[in-house]
Order: sequence, then structure tokens, then C-alpha cells
Amino acid sequence: MAPRLGPAGRLKATIVAALGLLVAAFAWSASSDLRPTDVWRDRDGEPVPAATVSSYAGPEHCDWQTVTFLELQAGSGLTEPALTGRITFLRDPEGTLADYVVSPYAAPVARPDDALDTGWERDGHEVWLDREGWAAYVRLDGDTYERWPRTSGPIACA
Repeated sequence: MAPRLGPAGRLKATIVAALGLLVAAFAWSASSDLRPTDVWRDRDGEPVPAATVSSYAGPEHCDWQTVTFLELQAGSGLTEPALTGRITFLRDPEGTLADYVVSPYAAPVARPDDALDTGWERDGHEVWLDREGWAAYVRLDGDTYERWPRTSGPIACA
């Protein structure tokens, strides 16, 4: 079966990969169910490659649209050296995916003094990481932060 095209003749698709090259799920859609990845910028205002950091809303067809996924590449001096591959943090105020994180989402919280400033910004929000990679602290404004916990393993929606 050939995929149908969405608005403006664009194909919308997503691939969720887990554990190396094993593809856990593949989907294509002509609906607005699949959202684009948010662009983060560095201290100089330059876009940060999506391979380094990306964020996106959860898919509606799995009823995860209230969850925001924040993914970053481990290493690069920002995380504990023992962490490898992609690391995912969740903004999940409703607890939709509470069974898949190492600790609960929390807001408002104080940012730990030893948190690492990534230098990434999007729409006035900043990302800081705890030194062990267990949580991302996202600054909303002023000194108001949310604690986005790391996932405990791969999450896939089919």
C-alpha cells in the first residue's frame, strides 16, 4: 500500500528506534498527529543539531500529546561518562508515562547548584542537567524550573 500525502503534499512519518538498529515502531500519517521537532539554539543563537538535542510532543494516537520528550546525545561532556546513546527526559505533569521514568516529574523546583548549563535555549526556556544524568531542569522564566526525569528505558508507541 502506498503512503498518502499530507497537507502540501508532504509525507509525515516517524521511526522509533530502540536498542541500536532494531526498529521498534514505524508509522506514517497524513494527519497532523505527527509533530515536528523543536529547534534548540546555542548561546550564540545558532541552531543545535537535532542529533545533539531535540524535543517534541508525544503522539496523539497513543494519547501521549500532553507529554513532551526531550532527547539528547550522551557524552559531549554534558552527562556522566557512563551514559551512552540517546537519553530521553519527559515533561509529564499528568503522569501519563509515570511507569517509564526513574523519578516523578516535579514543578516548580529549585535547580541544583551543581547542575550543568547546556547553553541550549528555545522560546526563552533553558536546559540544565544534573551531573549524573537523572534529570533535566528546564527553566521556564526567572528562577522557575521544572524537573524532567530521565526514562528508565526505551519507550515506543505503535
